[in-house]
Amino acid sequence: MLQMKKRSTVLLGLLFAGLMQIQAQTDSSKTTKTSQAFTLEEAQKFALANSPVLKNSNIDLEIAKKKIWETTAIGLPQVNGKFSASYSIEMSSTVSGFSNLYPWMYGVDKTLKMLTSSPAFGYIDSAGVTPTKDLRWGATVDITVSQLIFSGAYLVGLQTTKAFKGLSELAITKSTKDLAESVSNAYHLVLVMQENKLIMDSIYAQTLKTSKEMEAMYKSGFIEETAVDQIKLTANNLKNTLLVMENQVEVAKNLLRLQMGLDMTTNIILTDKLDDMLVQNIQLSLLTNDLNLDKNIDFQMIQNATKLKELQLKYQKSTLLPDVAAFYQYDHPYNKKAMSFTPPQIVGAAVNIPIFGSGAKCARIKQASLDVQKAKNTEFQVSQGLQLAYSQAKTSYSSALNKLDANKENLELSQRIYKKTLIKFKSGVSSSMELTQAESQLLQSETTYYTTVIELVNAKNALEKIIK
Repeated sequence: MLQMKKRSTVLLGLLFAGLMQIQAQTDSSKTTKTSQAFTLEEAQKFALANSPVLKNSNIDLEIAKKKIWETTAIGLPQVNGKFSASYSIEMSSTVSGFSNLYPWMYGVDKTLKMLTSSPAFGYIDSAGVTPTKDLRWGATVDITVSQLIFSGAYLVGLQTTKAFKGLSELAITKSTKDLAESVSNAYHLVLVMQENKLIMDSIYAQTLKTSKEMEAMYKSGFIEETAVDQIKLTANNLKNTLLVMENQVEVAKNLLRLQMGLDMTTNIILTDKLDDMLVQNIQLSLLTNDLNLDKNIDFQMIQNATKLKELQLKYQKSTLLPDVAAFYQYDHPYNKKAMSFTPPQIVGAAVNIPIFGSGAKCARIKQASLDVQKAKNTEFQVSQGLQLAYSQAKTSYSSALNKLDANKENLELSQRIYKKTLIKFKSGVSSSMELTQAESQLLQSETTYYTTVIELVNAKNALEKIIK
């Protein structure tokens, strides 16, 4: 009987070995707060709206969009303002002596104004000595407007940020597909576990009923005590198996809650039926579809990564080109009497020309070129890996389809055999050994059938993700 119990839990133990720690950390005494019912489609939509993984992917896309604007703004006009103020605690002797020249400057300015009538003269309005206190302080406002005219690095950087945004969009698409597949697998797993438990509930109830009937027959003297003990032992083993299944159903639900981003205390109810879902998972057209790498999200992402490497090479080459920028500066002093050698307005241009860098830039260009070669090698390797994965997924799906009907028929046959053997055992026609054998055969058929169901769903989802 111990061997029978082990066989009935082979599939469940393999599927949930890595998840039992999660279940162990869950407080079993905690009661659920709310209940929510989901079809598979509703569960997938809920996951897309609440999954932390997808939320982070959307945040990455927003970061990429802001990065594009940040890079674009480098090539747009830049305006900077500066206000500076100073006060000299002690004047130098040179400045103090220079202030004594003010009367002479006044005379020269007045004479030149009379002789030339030029508007450039006549602005010195006093012949007195300029007080040194007027020279002690100064306050100036500077406004500078600059514009990048040409920069190869800027142009390549703008292309790179757009490519990075494309990569972020592909990452969202991939996360969406992966999440939909994970939710589908977890949803079907819960359905399988629940259906398996229902069958075991029925067998246990029938065995328990038989046990009571045989106990009554024993008391009446129609059968021996050994037969009663045998059926009780069978019932106890089935009860223990049911307890294990109950825990595994909850673990499967926890996995589904985790994939959906649903609170672990929420009681989740699945409204889709396993038989209906199986019909939807039988799609023979998937076996005739060809693999188009250009539509595969993983291949698109590796192509985008190669493009980023090519842009990096282009950027390194652009560092050999000159950068050209223009600027305009306006300076306004608030102390007109203070000395200033800065013109009120300045217009200029600057050209930064790389001349010689001891070969460092050429080395960086060569490194970037080698990175492009590595990226193309990786792209080829990924394409071959996807071809292999497509072939394996198609084989797995075809194999699961072929095994499904046969294993379902075997399950139905083993159920009928067990029921007939139980009736014979109750009538004294069949031995306890035959009953044990029939029970073991039934549990093994259950495990095999539901293993095939899981294989079918997983293979179909994997094949569909590669093709579409």
